Amino acid sequence: MKNNDPSNLQQRPASPRNYRWGFSLMEMLVVIVIIVVLATLSFTMVSKIRQSSRSTRCVMSLGQIHVASQIYSQDHNGAVLPGESWDGSTHLFWHWILRPDLNGHGVWDGEADGPLRCMDIKEGHQNFWAWGYGANSRPGMEGAATTAMQGSYNAEQVNVASPTTWQRTFRQSEITNPSRRLFICDAEEWQVAAAGPGVSSFPSYDRHGKGKCNTLFFDGHIGSLNKLEVNKAMYDPGR
Repeated sequence: MKNNDPSNLQQRPASPRNYRWGFSLMEMLVVIVIIVVLATLSFTMVSKIRQSSRSTRCVMSLGQIHVASQIYSQDHNGAVLPGESWDGSTHLFWHWILRPDLNGHGVWDGEADGPLRCMDIKEGHQNFWAWGYGANSRPGMEGAATTAMQGSYNAEQVNVASPTTWQRTFRQSEITNPSRRLFICDAEEWQVAAAGPGVSSFPSYDRHGKGKCNTLFFDGHIGSLNKLEVNKAMYDPGR
């Protein structure tokens, strides 16, 4: 019969055990590195999503500008929205000319401007008044070797006794290659202009972090163009 009396049990020495509490320095460093990497990746991803969202909103604004410009054209016998209107002393730029079609008032109207302004152009920005977009100031001429040969500015002259020959309003029917010719794009001024082959003035290429301009074409579609493409789309898109 087995004797279960504790006094008869053989006493065995307890085997040594090592107890550790907390983390070693190396483990803490590994955890910190992992947290930093994950935080960096998350920040980068969030930044890209926000950038994409702003660019998408910008595209939507350009689409609304196109709709407003078509309303203007229908109301003015097929005329292209002028880059500017000039009465000999006062200039009204294209976004001010659109105001009546947007139910806006005067040359400043924050409520009317808001949906049409690039959302990266915040109050206080040097181009806040111009929405962040520039219109092609010479859209109708094709195959010119220089801007002097390219012809007239797209401008409406009102009540001018002696209008200059270099300023007139283009008609939609005069715009060659409308699916490739730049109408309005991201810019630092109210206009964009070709200063010669390969050289353009005022476009904003890095606003949305991709080295390209969001661009509205005369046929109404919207694309994204780099520096060389912008100049070609303004200057001579038929080639």
